[in-house]
Amino acid sequence: MRRTGVLGVLAVFMVAVMSAQDGAPASTALTRNALAAGYYNVDAAGIALLFTDDADVVIDGMRATGRQQIYALYKTQLAARTLLVFSPRKIQASGGLAIESGVSLTRLATLRFGISTPARNGRYLMAFTRVDGEWRISSLMIQNDVTFGTETTSDRPSQPLLPSGGA
Repeated sequence: MRRTGVLGVLAVFMVAVMSAQDGAPASTALTRNALAAGYYNVDAAGIALLFTDDADVVIDGMRATGRQQIYALYKTQLAARTLLVFSPRKIQASGGLAIESGVSLTRLATLRFGISTPARNGRYLMAFTRVDGEWRISSLMIQNDVTFGTETTSDRPSQPLLPSGGA
């Protein structure tokens, strides 16, 4: 009985923290899930409405700015019946801004005879802006098939970037 009381207090605390952030994590999750559903439903127009008017999208080097270009980009992407799954790892919110990063999984829908293409794992970064009380995507970057190495001192330039001894 005592454990249930502690869990109840913890749940109330979590709700209070999320309310203090204007419900950003829960609300941005709705927008993120609507984006994934747009992929599943092949709805480029619906996807474009999830973005701000001046949003930027970069997917594997393909770039689009503004809703019209984003619509055209997704119309091309969705023609291949691509499915997209997001697994958020970190979400930060403050006021009317939220940033989310995580792992993405992209794959083509099942083809004939139950055969599908291999999934492509990647990383994503998504920025949200509150517009008229709703969270819209202001920036999205998805990079598939990436490997991240560790930085070494040999990756850095050997010469200083700024000349020494003067302004």
